[in-house]
Amino acid sequence: MKKAILFVCLAFVWHSILAEGGIAAKPSRSARIRAAQMRRFGGLVVRPDSGRGRLAVVDAGTAHGTAIARAAVAFAKELRIRVEVIPGTRPSLETADALRRETGAEAVLFVADDEKLPTLLAAPENRWVYVNVARLSKDATSREMVARRVRCEVARGLALLAGAANSTFPGSLMSAVNVPADLDRVSDEIPPAEVFARMPGYLKGLGVTPVVTVPYSLAVKEGWAPAPTNDYQKAVWERVRSEKERGPANGLQIKP
Repeated sequence: MKKAILFVCLAFVWHSILAEGGIAAKPSRSARIRAAQMRRFGGLVVRPDSGRGRLAVVDAGTAHGTAIARAAVAFAKELRIRVEVIPGTRPSLETADALRRETGAEAVLFVADDEKLPTLLAAPENRWVYVNVARLSKDATSREMVARRVRCEVARGLALLAGAANSTFPGSLMSAVNVPADLDRVSDEIPPAEVFARMPGYLKGLGVTPVVTVPYSLAVKEGWAPAPTNDYQKAVWERVRSEKERGPANGLQIKP
């Protein structure tokens, strides 16, 4: 017991030191990568003609906001598209089209809690999919099991919204799901690569394109870079412009 109390106290003190800035926390791997990119070529910038359109996920008053947001973020990250999670009212089959237009998004996934409707409804021509979480708690033995089912079903709904359906891989998220317990046996909470591969072309037809990032040095070289915001970008800006002024005989030396 004394060891447990001591451990908790030491953990609290260590957390306090970090919070007060006494010892710098070790940067995450992604932060170290971003820092290296900034030093090497000024970091990454978004190409202006990319990232058009967006999908919307409407949480119509469910109690699963965290699970819904987590699934949406994972989906957006995989495809590098814009996905917005917003609150909304529960749609019916009669009002779904109007509610979809109100969001201003190219396509919408509605997530609601309604015992009267099936778990998953898709209307591709109307640009909406409906996920009903009401039945996902059936026979669940924990709250985390329910949350995982919600994440899986939201990911399945987004896949249908993006034009993909079945997978040839057994046990994948896009294999047959007949009852909520089937979601407990899927191997991953996102669709497999073969399913994701079919989505960009379909999404482009809806007006949704991936966000494309390029090195700041390449953006300067191509002439569309935003003004530099730090010393690293200023150095890249001056170096590229200097090489341009030297003329084509010397060539540009900036590596993307």
